[in-house]
Amino acid sequence: MTQGIGHERPFTGDLWWTKDVGIYSCVSCTSRLFMSDHKYESKSGYPTFWNHMIDAIEYKRDVLTRPNYTNAHEDPTLKNKRPIQRAICSTCDSHVGFIYDDGPAPFYKRFQVNSSSLVFDKKPWFEIPEYSKDEIQSLK
Repeated sequence: MTQGIGHERPFTGDLWWTKDVGIYSCVSCTSRLFMSDHKYESKSGYPTFWNHMIDAIEYKRDVLTRPNYTNAHEDPTLKNKRPIQRAICSTCDSHVGFIYDDGPAPFYKRFQVNSSSLVFDKKPWFEIPEYSKDEIQSLK
């Protein structure tokens, strides 16, 4: 999907609903692309970001056709929007998603990304460690 400029159906990816703290990396070359702080909720059904890591994403204007979805929910406010650019990984030139100009401030960009083009690395210190009763007693 990353090399063929494909796009998945909305609300079918694994990462569009994820709210955990971590870093989103490219599935092809594992370079870091987005932080979880850059993600925001959108009605698009895709992982949506308002910013990217420095020098992680390049912009292309070559293929800007938006796929037509059949038998899938699509929000009416986003239905007729056209992408302004295509987002690719700056390291391996993999297709990551499309960029729209209706995002939140300060950049007003919406990075609509395929879940299949990302790998999510959860921060280990975000999880609460589990201790046995003996370990809790020894800590006290």
